[in-house]
Amino acid sequence: MQFIKIYDKDYNELTTLSSEDFTSLSHTNGFGEIGSADFTVMLASDKVNTTSMRKFNRIEIISDKEVKWSGIILDLKIQLDTAQRRILGASYVANDSIADIAEDILTTINAVENTGITLGDVSGATGTINTTFKYANAYEVLAQITKASGYQFRVNEARQLVIASVLGTDLSESVVMKYNQNQISASNILQFRVDDNGDNIVTKSLGKSASLTSAKENATLKSKFGVLEKFRDFRVANSQQVLDDFTDAEILGEQYSPQIDLNPSAPDNFTVGDTVKVVLKNALVDINDNFQVLEKTVQYIGTQKRIKVRINELPYDLAKRLADRDSRLDLLEKET
Repeated sequence: MQFIKIYDKDYNELTTLSSEDFTSLSHTNGFGEIGSADFTVMLASDKVNTTSMRKFNRIEIISDKEVKWSGIILDLKIQLDTAQRRILGASYVANDSIADIAEDILTTINAVENTGITLGDVSGATGTINTTFKYANAYEVLAQITKASGYQFRVNEARQLVIASVLGTDLSESVVMKYNQNQISASNILQFRVDDNGDNIVTKSLGKSASLTSAKENATLKSKFGVLEKFRDFRVANSQQVLDDFTDAEILGEQYSPQIDLNPSAPDNFTVGDTVKVVLKNALVDINDNFQVLEKTVQYIGTQKRIKVRINELPYDLAKRLADRDSRLDLLEKET
């Protein structure tokens, strides 16, 4: 059973919508991204009024007695974008550990008005950075400093900001998403699509910040794809080391983002950030590896639950295998 709790901007509870009050409920979560949710309310319900449906009211989606998603009402859509709507002043200097910067960001934006987002587990984010942002919002700052420092972040279902080198739990032994065209009856994947993001490949990255310059190149990727350059002006970098980190983070090899629709009967026993095993086998694709869940969408159609996920290789796997990419080109070679 699903419920939608609605609060005002100060988190005073206004009402709770039950299944007879709404239809077409779906929600999407992703780490390092803005989540979203949609549902259609029944105007005949006395719970639906200008007070409960006011823009920027707070929302919690509850399923099986657990909060699965939280956000705000925005233009009759639900979107967890509170952090995008808070500017950190004309100049915000982030010169500390990632954990301490995250805490300061939340303190700063919550002092203006409570966002409902609190600090979760950031204990592993001990790396430091020195940057200055001009009129940047909280989400933009978090996205840039975590990317440059090699961390992942998300706001979880409890509205807590969490940061770690790798989010989630390793469930690869217990959660297996599989499709084999020769063993359809044993498959729990309804359909899937594999995208080859070749347009995003960068083998040489050039960066600058004021008088500082940086150039980073990956020899293995260059030998495979040639010189594919990208330039970016990182005006926020205050030191050579920070500029080098930002520049190096722009280098990107081939990445595949399988998008998977699970059978309605498949258990909902994982969340964003968890590592799962994915087995995809047909005439063109042969994948049998552990992947991290980047995004999860849950859609309710009557009493049926549909789960869609977008996955990618774990960051540390990408880094570990970058030196020997030939052994990881099986998918691309089988698709051509």
